[in-house]
Amino acid sequence: MRRAIAESSVSVVAAGVGCVGPLDQKTGYVIRPVNLPGWKEVALVDTLRNALGIPVYLDNDANAAALGEHRFGAGRGVRNMVYLTISTASVAASSSMIISTRARTATPASSGTCP
Repeated sequence: MRRAIAESSVSVVAAGVGCVGPLDQKTGYVIRPVNLPGWKEVALVDTLRNALGIPVYLDNDANAAALGEHRFGAGRGVRNMVYLTISTASVAASSSMIISTRARTATPASSGTCP
């Protein structure tokens, strides 16, 4: 990531990370994801912030993907959309909604997951 940032033609001022939950957005910790064995209370945001030297923001993977689709993909230009992810790794479904062009997420970040 450091090399990609250094070689970028634009100024990278922050990084966003989408990760399977459960996670804690306030502390930046990934709690204990089913499909990442050995990850227990991982301080992902602090680790990346220290390595990259820029602010890092954490959200669950469905919310991050929904924001990306709304901004750059199939949802570009729409005011409302629903984004669903189906994961075979953890046998779960997640969802995120964009309402009036703003992301609507539940707290905690894993509550959109349906095992």
